[in-house]
Amino acid sequence: MRTSTRHILSALAFGATILAGSAVAAPAAPANATAARNVDTPQELSIAQISDRLTAAGYTGITEIEREHGAYEVKAIDKNGARVKLDVDPQTGKVLETRRKSRDHD
Repeated sequence: MRTSTRHILSALAFGATILAGSAVAAPAAPANATAARNVDTPQELSIAQISDRLTAAGYTGITEIEREHGAYEVKAIDKNGARVKLDVDPQTGKVLETRRKSRDHD
């Protein structure tokens, strides 16, 4: 009997250790998830704000601003008078990419 009692006590101690370890680890995931949701996410600029920032940067003739692939896509004329298509960061208004438009295609 003595050996079986020792096995039972060992099993109980092992089970208690496992339960204590999982109880400590379990609250960490929801707390981190809550903290991640509370982080301020940057607001997107409005179409009017994008237009104002591009105008201030010297672009004219802005004819189209659309939300495409995580950025604003803008058709405008650059400082040199060339027709361009711009990809603009929606949070900062920074021009990410500039493509010159050919006269034959938009």
